[in-house]
Amino acid sequence: MVEYSTFQNESTSQKHEAAEMGKQVQSRGSPRKFLPLICAIFLLLSVIAMTSFGAGKSAAHLQNLAVDEIGEFDGLSFATYNSYTKDTPIDSMWTHVAEPYRETTFRAKVPTEWLSADLEIVWEIDGQVLPDKDTTIVHTFTSTGPTSVAVTIANPERFGEKETYRSDVVVKYVRREIRSLTADDRERTLNAMEAIYRLSQTDGEALYGPNFRSIGSFQVQHLDGAGRMECDHWHDDAGLAAHHFGFTIQFEEVMQLIDPLVSLPYWEYTLDAENLDELEHSPIFRDDWFGKMSPTNEKHIVDTGRWKFLEIGYSADFDFDVQNAYGLLRAPWNTDSTPYLTRYKYVNQGSVFSTPGCSIFQQVMQKATMREINALLNGATHGPVHIEIGGQWGLSDYYIDLLSSMGYAGIADEAKPVASQVLIFKVLWRMGYARCPTTCSSAEAKTGECSCSAPRELYEDLGMTPYDVLEAADVFKYLMKTTFMFNDKNTYLLYV
Repeated sequence: MVEYSTFQNESTSQKHEAAEMGKQVQSRGSPRKFLPLICAIFLLLSVIAMTSFGAGKSAAHLQNLAVDEIGEFDGLSFATYNSYTKDTPIDSMWTHVAEPYRETTFRAKVPTEWLSADLEIVWEIDGQVLPDKDTTIVHTFTSTGPTSVAVTIANPERFGEKETYRSDVVVKYVRREIRSLTADDRERTLNAMEAIYRLSQTDGEALYGPNFRSIGSFQVQHLDGAGRMECDHWHDDAGLAAHHFGFTIQFEEVMQLIDPLVSLPYWEYTLDAENLDELEHSPIFRDDWFGKMSPTNEKHIVDTGRWKFLEIGYSADFDFDVQNAYGLLRAPWNTDSTPYLTRYKYVNQGSVFSTPGCSIFQQVMQKATMREINALLNGATHGPVHIEIGGQWGLSDYYIDLLSSMGYAGIADEAKPVASQVLIFKVLWRMGYARCPTTCSSAEAKTGECSCSAPRELYEDLGMTPYDVLEAADVFKYLMKTTFMFNDKNTYLLYV
């Protein structure tokens, strides 16, 4: 997998448009690199093929070669590009990169001394002679990996003298920032993703074969690694990179069952952090892309656009044992009863994080050890975006008022209280200091009575105080911008 951005710097006159679509950055050597995605590894095979020639053929078209095609070259060679890379070449370790199912143009670069109206040109791909005899040909690969491509020129006027340039062309899928895709490619990409999210396992297999996976199977896989009590295998320490890289590849492979042209794009949200006042103004959240970041309806259901009323699966449909109190494929500490995709830009009416920008990524990547980097990848670069988009709501008015009376207010709006327990509670749950209901009724959902709690007997039976619990769970660090003033080890007050 190759990654690069097709963004270029914009002129001053384009700043208004950049605010809508995200300012563009240089495609190579940019300090704004998104968290690197894993590259697929291919065994490079040495392919040796004999060069063959067809019958003599007039090549008068060579008289019309463009200047850059004849140039001052040391020897015969060819250029490789497609509609994306013609103007923005891929900066990679390979001389020639092509993409499967996307038209690739090969253009012979002919040395000046070889110019002749009678030149013969032969192209070969993996030893197979192509019928095209022009200096520029178009070919579409249908598989990935290294492929031997050769171009040979012969000059009958110089006693049949010939020269061959042969090189491996590495055929790989390329991941691009979603805003840099053409409108057609973006639509095809989103259509493939929507099929994974909308189709049942049975219907998907009927359409695309036994390797199809519905989004439910991905939810099960993620919850199995991140939603169990013993630990979060997928987000703590080295788990984030290892699991999410593999998870990304698996999802992309299913997309390519649906449409073999597409690859999974990435979202360079540092562009939005640097250039937008509000993340929800990013084109990512257009109705025809991924839908509203923060729907205003009571339950915060995404109810317009491509993803409207996207259903959340039930664990019983997958014979799976990690679920919330309503049997939905959500974490046990998530007591949202709504069986649809929900989003909210606030955490209990306030803000905890802002979108990670370039400076955050720079700080992370400058750490001296992988241990330090792994510790920050989730908490500094990945997790905040989840919270900023997913949000939290449903905290009772009693606790909202209690936090307000303590002077604890949201970072973005001092009039709106916020509880950092969004970061704390699952830790307390995993360590046995909190409990979440295993089943709740629809009536409890309406009254808000279905909620997790930290029963006093869980820690008092151990001779512990609330302070002892927070200290043992090592969660003080999550209470950001907060100073703790303890009257004693039994009570504490929170102050910003």
